[in-house]
Formats: sequence, C-alpha cells, structure tokens
Amino acid sequence: PAVTNTGATSVRRRSASLNGVITSSGGADPEVWFQYWQQGGGGTSAVSMGTQGGAFSAAISGLTPGVTYEYRALASNAAGPAWSGVRDFSLLAGAPRGWYAATNGDNTAGTNWTTALTDLQLALDTAEPNDTLLVAGGQTFMPAPYYAFTWTTSWVTVEGGYQAAGMSPGPRDPAQWPTTLTRHPAGRSRVLTVQGVTNGALRGVTIRNGHLPDGGIPRGAGLYVGESVFLVDACDIRENNAAQSGYMQLCEGGGLYAQNSALAVSNTLVRTNRTAQAMQTNSRTHGAGVAVRGGTATLSRCVIVGNFLNADHGATAGYGAGLYAAGGAAVQLQNVLVAGNWMSGPSKIGLGITVDGANVQVVQCTVVTNELEGLRVISGIAGVTNSILWGNGDDLVGAISDARYSDIEDGDFSGTNGCVQVNP
Repeated sequence: PAVTNTGATSVRRRSASLNGVITSSGGADPEVWFQYWQQGGGGTSAVSMGTQGGAFSAAISGLTPGVTYEYRALASNAAGPAWSGVRDFSLLAGAPRGWYAATNGDNTAGTNWTTALTDLQLALDTAEPNDTLLVAGGQTFMPAPYYAFTWTTSWVTVEGGYQAAGMSPGPRDPAQWPTTLTRHPAGRSRVLTVQGVTNGALRGVTIRNGHLPDGGIPRGAGLYVGESVFLVDACDIRENNAAQSGYMQLCEGGGLYAQNSALAVSNTLVRTNRTAQAMQTNSRTHGAGVAVRGGTATLSRCVIVGNFLNADHGATAGYGAGLYAAGGAAVQLQNVLVAGNWMSGPSKIGLGITVDGANVQVVQCTVVTNELEGLRVISGIAGVTNSILWGNGDDLVGAISDARYSDIEDGDFSGTNGCVQVNP
C-alpha cells in the first residue's frame, strides 16, 4: 500500500487532528495507524484507525501546550507495511487567549473568525481559565436536541455581539449584532447551564426559547446558575418557559434561576418569560422572570418586565412573577425596573417581587403596574429605599422591615422616614 501524511489541522492548545490518505491499497484496504511524539524525544503514542481506503483523520487530545509534535501514518496489509513521511505541528501556548465561535467558521483552530468553532459547546469545552470566548453576532447557536449548553470552567468570559467580519476580533455591538443562544427545536431543554464555576462572566448575549418539560422540578429554562460565582451583563433573557403539571410539585425561574450562588446581574433585560403549572392541585409556580434560592444575588440597572405565571388550576399558587427569593437568599435590587409582571389563575401572591424566607433590599428601584401586588413578604426581611411603588394594586404586603425616602401609592409608610404618597 501507499499512504500520505496530509498534515495536522484544528491545532489548538491541547489537541489537534491528524490527517492522512491511502493513495494505493496494493490489494485489500490496509489497516492504518497514526504514531505521534514530542519533537526531540519522548515516548510514542499510537492511534488505530482500522481499515481505510481513502482519507482518514484522528482527533487527539491531552497534549502539552506550546510543544511541537511530529507524526506519521502506517498502513499494512498482505502486501506488507508502508510508512508515510513525518510532519510536525506546534500547539498554541498555554497563556490566556481568545477563542472564536461563529456558525460560518471552518471549525478548525478557533483562533480567528475564519477558523472559528461552529459548535459553541466545543468552544466552552476548549476554553481554559482566564480565556475569553468571542462569539459572532447576528447568529444563532443551539445545542444538540434535548441538551443544554453546559459551562463548567472557571475564570472564563463569554462575549457576544461581534460583527465577525474582517479583522479579529473587530467591532462589537450586541444591540446591532445580537448573539442568540436558544434550544434546539427538535427537543425541549434549557438553553444554558452554569455549574460550579468561579468568576465566570457572560456578556452581551440573548438567551431565549428555553423550554423545560415535565419531570423533576423545572428550574431555569433560560439560564441556570448553580453553586457558582457568576456575572451576567448586558444580556437579554426572554421567552423561556419552565413547565410542570405534577401533583404537589413546583416550577420556578422561567428566565433565570440561581441556586446557592454569588450572582451579579447588570444592564440586563428579563422579559416575557413564563413558568407554568397546569391542572394540578397543591402545586406552586415561582419567579417567571428570576428565581433565587440561597446564596446572594445583586441586580443593578436591569429591567424585569412582562413575565408571566401560568397557574390555571384553582388550587395552584403563583408567587413573584417578576422575582422570587427563597432559601435564605440575600438579594439586592438597585436601579431596577420591575413592571407589568402578571399571572393567570386565582391564587396570586406578590406578582412583582415575592420574599419567601429571604432578605431582599430594593434600592433606587421602580416597581410599577404589576398585577395585584408590588412587593410581598411571606417570611424573611425586605427593605425599600429611594424607590417608587405605584399602580400595583397593593404596593407593599406583609412585614416590610423598613421603607425610606420612597413614593408608595397605597400610603404605606407615608410621612415616615421621608416616604411620600405623590403620583410620580
């Protein structure tokens, strides 16, 4: 047989693809192997490719960053063995770097827009601590059917909204070139799971159309953040749906759910998300926009608007269509608009903000036109400072620990601690 070494491709920091081609079989198609080693010495590794009759390739990983490797191919059949020539490839250095993701890249090295990775999950898996993932705007990325994108690497930043044309990285404007992450239409799933991440940051990305079906407790149809220290900045979380129909079950966090995390959300729009609990008694639906259980969360310069709890069965309760905080969470809202959040079904509680065993501080916020209630405390602590609560039906419900310098339509705290009742 005759075999040619056609060179390595998709050369990254710790991985590469080895390529070869059988140019003549000399009889039956031969068995083929790759051998590779570090240039200048060291042990040799082998990869069996089975029987081949044309082009073949192997993806290898676990390599050492910044090192040059050599490799060759071996083909063997009854006519005897044949070796290709030896070629080398040099891996990227281990220093922090940017990786590129674009649906129109060639899915090779991922080091610029031309060689960009087309699979966002591959890009997330490739990134190492202190790397940045640069994601093309004007494009939509989706995981495999029934799966979510999964992010588990710490100290990684993902930035969307790049023009992704010409120079790399080039101009970035998420408003002009939105980067959209969505579920695959062939199956219901969450869009993005962040688990066990320290100092991760997601910037300038739209997360939409996640849909968690029945089974377990649906939480975070758009974005789930678990046991992480994580920043969400300048994102649009919209039109996600966590659904449940089980007896004595709950669903929560249609747009965003955080569990025992240190979460910071800034300059972000959370809109028209939904949690649905249909046709079952003794069930609950929480936080269509945002739900936080345990840990801490700070939301600043955000808009939480038009989120919807669907609880059509008469014995199903809905809590906090805009934001729901529970499990000892400490949550601060600063300069946040919470507006127009609502629910279908008769048992409606705190449809702007619900505090259920948490500490929530509302500072310099506007909580307006939420159905039935603006802020309700079931248990826990809530304070309001320098804020406007108006047009919510009942603006403050339950044991509000403190209100200062706020304008509250229903007259709570009027004349106390600088609070007033004046139509803004």
